[in-house]
Amino acid sequence: MRDAVVTGDRLASLRATLADLRREFDQGFAEPPHGKGAPAEGFLAVRVAGDAYALRMREIAGLFKDRRLVALPSAFPELLGLASFRGILVPVYDLGPMLGRRSAQASPWLVLTPGREPVGLAFEAFEGQVSTRREDVAEAGPHRARFHVREAVTSLDPIRPIVEVASLVEAIRGAARSDGPRRSTDR
Repeated sequence: MRDAVVTGDRLASLRATLADLRREFDQGFAEPPHGKGAPAEGFLAVRVAGDAYALRMREIAGLFKDRRLVALPSAFPELLGLASFRGILVPVYDLGPMLGRRSAQASPWLVLTPGREPVGLAFEAFEGQVSTRREDVAEAGPHRARFHVREAVTSLDPIRPIVEVASLVEAIRGAARSDGPRRSTDR
């Protein structure tokens, strides 16, 4: 078998093709995945009192199901009780009433907020984890702002309002410092 010898114009063409392939290969690592921009945020898709919502993953420390709750007498109707997480007792609140919704019959799921004084937020269903681009998050509308929702994930079906977990936690702490609980419609 004879070795092929490439000369002249054919050699220049092969070198140009090789340079193009090398450039395309290198560019594939320089661009964000899928060429549309890297996912800006991760969300948990949840159901609260039958409605679809999203929780920002950066605002939660963990997701749990069927945690044992110890009920407490309380003037706060949203307080479901205390749960233990690695020896730390954490108050768990029903997310439905905090969002101006009726309480679900059962709220087996809960998220734990980060920080030195975590709070548990209970809801009825976990539907999955999603990532989205920043341009897929838009304002939810002024009528939702009083219920700890200012944005929504528009790329999901159905569109999911984003619960502002930090706002909820601040409302809980504010109510605990004040004379008593606030009703959801007072927020």
